[in-house]
Amino acid sequence: MGISWVAKKANDEILQEVGDTQPPGILVKRKLWYFGHLMRKTEDNSLEKDIITGNIPRNRRRGRPPRSWINDITDWTDMSMDKILQMIWDREYWRDIVYRASKVCNDK
Repeated sequence: MGISWVAKKANDEILQEVGDTQPPGILVKRKLWYFGHLMRKTEDNSLEKDIITGNIPRNRRRGRPPRSWINDITDWTDMSMDKILQMIWDREYWRDIVYRASKVCNDK
């Protein structure tokens, strides 16, 4: 593409140049589906669960804290993390939440 890494271009602009018109709702839907899949795993010591929920101890650098998966999930669903962890077990309800969140992102 020949776009410099220091060029301040939005992802949407680059996708339009490439000709890819994948709506953001598809990305939201895939991320929420994968989140539900990982959280329903029965293993308590799953590395994936620890990474997504942020249970990995680390030293934080200076500046703003990084945006995490949990922040995205709670923003898209408008629910607390405790409520989300209860709702993922009802697959039909979770599917409804995923479709509503992806539709809202497409409408923006």
